[in-house]
Amino acid sequence: MKGASTTLALLFCATLSSCCKREVLARHPSPSGRNVLVISRANCNIGSFSTEVRLHNAKAPGGTSDDELIASINSSPVVRVTWTDDFSVLVFTPKEYDVHIRKGEVGGVRIEFH
Repeated sequence: MKGASTTLALLFCATLSSCCKREVLARHPSPSGRNVLVISRANCNIGSFSTEVRLHNAKAPGGTSDDELIASINSSPVVRVTWTDDFSVLVFTPKEYDVHIRKGEVGGVRIEFH
């Protein structure tokens, strides 16, 4: 019975995340324009917002088909982004917010959170 309830909970969470509404807050292209770091606010209809940091190839059609979720941040803090070069980007978040980092590097681009 425990396995069935765990599976049901996972399916419920997957369903909720696929129903999230996302609002793009900012787009930060790399110096060459090859990649774009996108900051968006997600509302998953559970009464709370989160901020998502995603990276995608700027040449991809639509710009979101191949994006990678880099991190999520509880609530909606102001996030600053600085590209140091085409392969390294710094993301600054207020210290009082929890940052859940999923990936530190995507497609040769290193992402650091401060």
